[in-house]
Parts: sequence; C-alpha cells; structure tokens
Amino acid sequence: MRVIRKTFGIVASRALAAAFLWTTLATAVPAAAGLINPGFETRDFSGWTVGGNSTQTDVLSDGMLIPNADPPFAPNYQNVRSGVYAGNALVKGTNPVERIVLSQTVAVIPNQDYSASFWLGDDSGSSFGLFVDDQHTQIFIDGLGLLPSSFVVVEPGGGPGDFILFSGLFNSGSRTSVDVAFAINGSGTARVGVSFDDFQVEPVPEPTTLALLGVGLVAIGARRRRAE
Repeated sequence: MRVIRKTFGIVASRALAAAFLWTTLATAVPAAAGLINPGFETRDFSGWTVGGNSTQTDVLSDGMLIPNADPPFAPNYQNVRSGVYAGNALVKGTNPVERIVLSQTVAVIPNQDYSASFWLGDDSGSSFGLFVDDQHTQIFIDGLGLLPSSFVVVEPGGGPGDFILFSGLFNSGSRTSVDVAFAINGSGTARVGVSFDDFQVEPVPEPTTLALLGVGLVAIGARRRRAE
C-alpha cells in the first residue's frame, strides 16, 4: 500500500507541475496568428488568393508528376513536407520573371513580434538558383519585404528533408491584422515546378516566456528527484 501511495504521489506531483507550467505558458504566449489551409490539405488553394503570373499552379500528393516543366527539370514531381498534399507552380527567373504569389489577411495582436515562413522544394533532375528580393522570391507584410536580398540554390530531392526554409520577422505595431504575401519564383529561362508547403505566421515567444519554460522544466525535474 505504501508503494502505491508513493507512486500516486509522484504522478500527481508531476501532473500538477506540468499543468502549472502549461497554464503559465498559455497565458504568457499570445495565440498564434492562423493562416487558413497553410499546408493545402483541402487539396486546393482554399483560403488563399492566388496571384502572380505563373503559367500553371496546382495542389498534388507526393510523387505526382508536375507537367510542362522545361529541360533540365523535366520530369518534375510534387514533393510534400508534411501531411498528404502540397502546392506547386511552374516558375522561372527571367525573360520574363514568372512567379506565384499566395496571400491572405491574418489577424495579429498589436505590439507583438511575429515570424512568417514557408518551405520550398525541388523534386526534379536539376538544382536551380533563385534571387531573394522584392521582384523575385519574397515574404511581404503589408507590401514590405521581410527577407534580405540574397541568392539561394535549391538542390533537388524527393523527401521531406529536401525542403528549405524561408523565414522573416516583423512587429505588428498598432495593427490588428496584416496582409501577408508569399512570392516564389525560379531561375533562368527554364520553367521548374517548385513544391511549397507548411506556410506559417506565428508569434515569437518573448524571452520571459522561454525563461518560464526553463524554470518549469527544472521544477519538474527537482520534484521527480525528491519523489524518487
């Protein structure tokens, strides 16, 4: 009986500590800004406004052919980072630039830091390079680009780990909503079918929140050691 009571006490103590920790974090971290259909699991672009001048866009499951890609990218296939589906578009970098622009209006909390991000993949026979700037690949918040100018090489691959992350930070200021737009293009004069998945706009935890998490975990560990 003593063993049972001791075990029950350990479990109860851990449960109370965990409940306290997550309750504290829930009140310290603002609710995440929610994009609609961020991974295209509706099998379409529901919730998104699709713009740009890409000649072809779609949502497909992993391994399906993205038609009409140019050499050296053909054959070109859909890659999925998570879930069942991801989006794709035929894009190129010059003569003229062809890109897809996906946008939504997102509710935000005033004076809060946020991150905006997406993952990009290339399931074809060749790598390609893309320019990151306001005329090519960019994340816009109310028309302002978040990503600094650079040149990024996207290597080919057919697995979830072959995606690369594009991510930027912004502060909501006095706003209660923002227009977020993700622009994606390719490289050179050949059209490649890019895969994109797991778009996100979410609050960045403040340092005090991270400190609370550390203190909570230490407290749970201490309780466990004393109980044992």
